Formats: sequence, structure tokens, C-alpha cells
Amino acid sequence: MSRVRADRRANGWRAHVEAVHDANAGVTEEILTRSRDAHGFDPYAWVAQDICGDGPVVDVGCGSGPMAPHCRHWIGVDTSRPELHLATERGRQPVMLASSDRLPFDDGVVATVLAVMSLMVVDDPAASVREAARVLRPGGRLLVLLPAERPRTSADTLRYSALLAALGRRSLPFPHPDIARHLPGLLADHDLAITADETRRFAFPLRSGADADLLVRSLYLPGIAIWRRSAAPVALRCLGHGTLGIPLRRIVASRSASGRSRSR
Repeated sequence: MSRVRADRRANGWRAHVEAVHDANAGVTEEILTRSRDAHGFDPYAWVAQDICGDGPVVDVGCGSGPMAPHCRHWIGVDTSRPELHLATERGRQPVMLASSDRLPFDDGVVATVLAVMSLMVVDDPAASVREAARVLRPGGRLLVLLPAERPRTSADTLRYSALLAALGRRSLPFPHPDIARHLPGLLADHDLAITADETRRFAFPLRSGADADLLVRSLYLPGIAIWRRSAAPVALRCLGHGTLGIPLRRIVASRSASGRSRSR
């Protein structure tokens, strides 16, 4: 892909992601807080299990701030004004309008950096990981939550097949769909050692047409015709009530005790 074409693609994705969150602030939180794993946890509670007990927690791409109730010293960072406004309305403060690749914090002062459903949509995942490593104190943790392909049930496969057929897609798109594959190398570049790596299925209930509509509104669908977007919830509703599995991957990485970051 040429540099010009890559830049156009990146700019197009940036505009699309901004438009989704401008029009649907809080939609990711609404989906994930209603989704449960086999232990009864939602994804935010799952991530929160590995937050360092004390010290500042910087939530990169915080959205409407669903991680705030799980943190003692939470600071939300996002580039979406509507999402940050909603977080503030819900009493989740302080928040900052800032990019993940230019965090407004000194070196080595943060106990935990959260990147919950954000690394696959930020402009530059590598720069975001570099910044996380920079602000983490020695022994601090980076907690990442990303979409995954598995685990799924046979019913999930049927519902995803119907959804993708209605959308005319082979998979659900993201600006950086391969970030999970590249992440171990990016972490190692900055003395961030993976200490946990796990995938789980979270069941989102599909009990009504409103549930199906909400799910489709939460997706990033650049270039998808309006009629296809309208057909997607219908395709889900035609399969009746049930759940749709949302497979997620949680990666926990710790900063080395030396606190040194290296780059190639």
C-alpha cells in the first residue's frame, strides 16, 4: 500500500471512529456492561482484577468512563468530547482531552495504564504502547482488552454469519485488526513483560429489536451502505431471542523493575 493511500485510509478511519462516538457516546459501555462471562463478570470487572492496588490509574481511550468505578485514583483520557462529557455527567472525573500517543504525564508516575477496547482504533498503537511504558512506574502494569475471534458457541457462529452476510462483510472491521498479533513485540520493545494472556466469551442478551439495533450501532462500519446497516439488526432478530457471544482478550503486562524503556 502506498504512503498516500495509507494516509487516506488512516484519515478515513479516524473520521469514522470520531463520528461513531460523537453520535453514540456511551454505546460501548452499554454493550459491555450488559455482557457477562461464565463467572458473572462483565469485561470491565474482569480487567479490574489486575489493577495495581494504589497509585494513579490512567485510562487511555476511556470513553464514557466505565472503568472509573473500579479504580481508586482514576484519570480518564480520550479524544472524544462527547464521550468525556458523558463521563463527567456520570461523575467520573478527572478527565482529559488528549491523545494516547501524547499523554500529559511525567515519566514513571503511573501505577496502571488501561487500554480497554482502544488499541485497535487509536491512530498509532505502537506510539500508544511507547507512551504507556514511559509514564508507568517500575513494576507498573499495562492492562489491554481487545476483540478476539474465540471462544464462540455454534449459536454465536450462526448469528455472526447472519450479521456479516447482511453487512456484506467477511469480518467486523477495525483500523488495526492485527494489533493482537503485533502486541507482544511492541510490549517487549519497551520492557513490558506479559504476565497474563487470556480470552473469554461474554454473552450479550438479544431479547428485543432494540438490543439488536444497539449492537449494530456499536460497530465500526465504514463504507457500509445504509440499507445494509438497516438489514443487519433484522438479520439478528430473525434468529430469535438468545445471546451473542463477544469474545475478548485480556493482556496484562508489567514494566520492568529497572524502569527502562528501549526502542528499536
